[in-house]
Amino acid sequence: MIKHAIRQAERSVFYRARIGAVVVRGGRILGRGYNRIRYYHESRHIIHKHKESLHAEVDAIINSPCNLRGATMYVARLRKDGGLALAKPCKYCAELINKCGIKRVIYTTDQGVINNG
Repeated sequence: MIKHAIRQAERSVFYRARIGAVVVRGGRILGRGYNRIRYYHESRHIIHKHKESLHAEVDAIINSPCNLRGATMYVARLRKDGGLALAKPCKYCAELINKCGIKRVIYTTDQGVINNG
């Protein structure tokens, strides 16, 4: 499943940190995501757009249509040269992952893949 997270990371346009994530349960992918800039409007009456960074882990959770209890999340980060890099979720994402009931996080490092059970 880490290959699916790598494919999501390839979709990212960030040059420094291309990160992808997938949420899986029972061999079925529930959600996919990658890091990107997300635009939003404060209200319908304000034309001004705001932009914010959307982490791959959050994007994968948002794109999951169901309960994530007991699921596993795979997170991959690609370096500029296409090699693997550390993709350990940040504190904010780790808290969200925990609150959603995701039980395991498997992520890439410079040396390969780590299971953070």
